[in-house]
Amino acid sequence: MNIHPFSSATCMQSPDGEDAVREGADGASKKEDKNSVSIRSVMGLLVGSLIVQLCFCLFLTTKYLSTTEDELAAIQERLTDVLTESQTRYSQLYVIETSLATLIRSDDPKQLRNAYLNATASSFMTPGDLSETDRENFVALRRSVDDMWALRQLLSSATEEAHRIWQSMRTVGTTIDARIPEVKLDRLFGSEQTLAPTDEQVDAMLDTYVEQFERAVPADSPEASLLADLHRLESAYLKVRKERENFRTMILRKGNEAVGALDAVRHIYTANRTTKVLAHVEAIGKQVHDMRPGLALLFVLNVTEFFVFLYFSTRLARPIERTSRILDDFQKTYEMPSALPHSNISEVQSLLNQLPLLLTSIATEREKADRMRSERDVYRGLSYTDGLTSISNRLAFERDNDEMSPLPLGTGVIVLDIDKFKPINDTFGHAFGDEVLRTVGGFLRGAARSRDRVYRYGGEEFCVVTQGANREALERMAERIRTGIKRLDFTTPDGKPFNITASLGVSLYDETTAPVESLHVLTAVADEGLYEAKQNGRDRSVFQPVT
Repeated sequence: MNIHPFSSATCMQSPDGEDAVREGADGASKKEDKNSVSIRSVMGLLVGSLIVQLCFCLFLTTKYLSTTEDELAAIQERLTDVLTESQTRYSQLYVIETSLATLIRSDDPKQLRNAYLNATASSFMTPGDLSETDRENFVALRRSVDDMWALRQLLSSATEEAHRIWQSMRTVGTTIDARIPEVKLDRLFGSEQTLAPTDEQVDAMLDTYVEQFERAVPADSPEASLLADLHRLESAYLKVRKERENFRTMILRKGNEAVGALDAVRHIYTANRTTKVLAHVEAIGKQVHDMRPGLALLFVLNVTEFFVFLYFSTRLARPIERTSRILDDFQKTYEMPSALPHSNISEVQSLLNQLPLLLTSIATEREKADRMRSERDVYRGLSYTDGLTSISNRLAFERDNDEMSPLPLGTGVIVLDIDKFKPINDTFGHAFGDEVLRTVGGFLRGAARSRDRVYRYGGEEFCVVTQGANREALERMAERIRTGIKRLDFTTPDGKPFNITASLGVSLYDETTAPVESLHVLTAVADEGLYEAKQNGRDRSVFQPVT
């Protein structure tokens, strides 16, 4: 008996699973061809006896039809179960994948709560009677969802803390404005834009305000203590901001773990159900095989009984055989057949009437699965590239950080920040600011060696990771980058020439330093050098040793 219809039900498995099922189907097809030839040979001998053949024909044919009707009904029920289970599984997969995307990207508390509940309440997240490996995958998926939810709670707390610190900074700034009204300082902290500023706006606002304050207020003035308060709040704000970035990075990493665990459990329900269906088909084949001795006797019976048997064979065996060939072709091409077989037996015809719906549903699910895999691969590729500068982004940095942990000796990091980028955007517009970022990204890509890695770390901040460097070579490279950026020529929207500068922080892990486990640690050290470069007047590079 052909088992291809049930092999088609597994078309949504992984490619390796499809190959294994297809090989099994090919082996069963060869066995079916052998059985079919033997049946035709036995049928040719039915003319040998009329009386004995009539008795055996009535008995065996009745038993054959009765068994086949029952088994075909069971097969139809199991095929329906497989299809229903597959559709339910992909509906649950869609719910969980949507929930994961929401947990990674959304900042709406209500959406986050609903996404978490949808993911953890799904019956797909409840492991049943499974193997140890499948159970571990389920547990990993649930643990990743719970971890992402906990990280989102921490991220919300860090965001609230940043807002509180910023309000304190505004209070200090307003106090400064009130106590020294005779000094002509920009009243930045009282404007509408300071209610909910971006991180870049906070940096630019504080830089502008502090510069004006230091120029206008003597260091021995009583109001100078307020500036120290402002500096302390600024440091606390930067610490909370780094915590938020770390939380976001950990959320993305947990999201990747959850997607991996989700991919690992896709096969479970369909694979288990298909195994049972294939076992049932093998039982049918065994029953047909057990009839061969009786059918051999039919070849020696009379011609009349032969035609009676042939009649039933024509009405039952041929439609099933044609259906088997149709399903075999469908498995190879997934194209709907031009014509379907017909049978005068109502039970067989009822099954054949369900065949178009079954094939259409399987083809649709296969198309959905292929499209989901294709889109997932495309999105993963795009997620590692910055859309504006076409260089690697922060997510690619996190991936490389995982791959390079622990760091090899000779790893160097250069962190670069464009000076006064906020005024550039405010004066010439975001389009010109984007052009500056694209040009700097292209310059860094050309200035770096083939084995170096260049990232847009965030906003106007870039990062270069080198291998096999020493301090002298790394400092020369940083200076070459700094002077090269300074020589970049731009033309403002009003046609005037324009140049930019950049501040750089440099760090190196070599045999003279303490062990460094990850790029995060080395980048944090380089950030300290960048901060010192900013504090000392910008347009310079500062090497910060690892302590």
